[in-house]
Amino acid sequence: MPEANQPFVSVIMPIRNEVDFIARGIRSILDNDYPGDKLEIIVVDGCSDDGTQELVEKIAEKDSRVTLLTNPAKIVPTALNLGLKAAKGEIFIRIDGHAEVPADFIKNSVRCLAEHPDAWVAGGYIET
Repeated sequence: MPEANQPFVSVIMPIRNEVDFIARGIRSILDNDYPGDKLEIIVVDGCSDDGTQELVEKIAEKDSRVTLLTNPAKIVPTALNLGLKAAKGEIFIRIDGHAEVPADFIKNSVRCLAEHPDAWVAGGYIET
């Protein structure tokens, strides 16, 4: 799919107390081979008390594609709803705060959805 035709993607990350993992997770998304101007990351933090919020704020100051929201309810469904409400994308991807994704994850997910217009969800393998 030509870059000009690629949809805007919103990555929503519901998190809480992920200070040891969040920077690598965000970096794996920012380093994806999907066009940077067609991507945003919405980190929705459930009132972390381990320094996660401060770390995400520093990342967001350096890269405008990253936004931090607060989830006072501290539960994932609320975090996802807050992220969806703020999202600008045509496609939404959920990635957890301790996850790292391959460099082609977003591009392949978008391509899969384009190739299968009847599909509502696309994903990849999980290696634990």
